[in-house]
Amino acid sequence: MRFGLILFLALTLTACVKPVRVITALPQGAAQGYDLKNVNAAYSPQAQERIEKIDTALAAKATADAVAAKQSPDSYQSFKTVLPRIVKSRLVERGMHGGKNINIEVKVDTLKLADPALAFLFGDTDQLSGFVFVKDASSNKIIGEYYVDSIVGKGGIIGAAQSGLDARQRLAVTFADHFADQLELPKAKPKNTYKANAN
Repeated sequence: MRFGLILFLALTLTACVKPVRVITALPQGAAQGYDLKNVNAAYSPQAQERIEKIDTALAAKATADAVAAKQSPDSYQSFKTVLPRIVKSRLVERGMHGGKNINIEVKVDTLKLADPALAFLFGDTDQLSGFVFVKDASSNKIIGEYYVDSIVGKGGIIGAAQSGLDARQRLAVTFADHFADQLELPKAKPKNTYKANAN
């Protein structure tokens, strides 16, 4: 009970903190004048280790679920593949297309998926944090730099059920949305088309 209260207070305080810290800002309103070509991601040693553990566990679960359902297992894709694809799709969807060519580099330093048992009993959080560098595609010069800290709280039966493959998808979309909101890009229409294992 005490742990749940602490988590609630932590999430409340987190909600009061802006999820994006501006280091070098793009000109106000300029984001829709950029054409996003590529999103690349790099990972700290700690994030890399966490990804390997998550991928191993979720790949085994995906295979076991497919076998239990008497279906052919889909080819599992690492979070390292899922993250840049979803971030690019979301930013393009929100208006980052047309105009000056840019690339984005994400350097992840923190990655955490909620533990299903903790999410069910007390509540837990997903977290994806890191630097976002906006680069001129022709010169590779950094023209914008931000730090995005995306934390998604979960609790109860629904929170436990949401932990896993779909959690990676939601976390990547939320990360991209925080960044897009900072750039004042138009809101995206609600939909659920981001397939974590899509080819």
